[in-house]
Amino acid sequence: VKKIDAALQKEEVFKLDFYEYGHKVADSKSAGAAAGYRVTMNVYTADGMLIATPYDNVEINESGLLIWNGQSTIGKHVEIGVYIAILEFVHKNALVPIRKSFPIAVLYD
Repeated sequence: VKKIDAALQKEEVFKLDFYEYGHKVADSKSAGAAAGYRVTMNVYTADGMLIATPYDNVEINESGLLIWNGQSTIGKHVEIGVYIAILEFVHKNALVPIRKSFPIAVLYD
């Protein structure tokens, strides 16, 4: 399980820094590397049920941060448990999308 971010805010269940983890996608850690990339992020339960789509073909902003607040598609916080985030990055000049997956452990205080 990869450590995503130790400094999550209370409303942030998942936080991915494109410049830290996406550099293999963009092949660069430099500012502006996210330019031209769009992302779709789907979150699944451990048994494969889609529960959220926080990003649906959205352009990655300059900050490069992708954040999921732990809410399902119906707007309720998901239960404590393990989830899988599958991110699909597509560059405007690329023919093939790049997919990455990350485990998410949801724990509430």
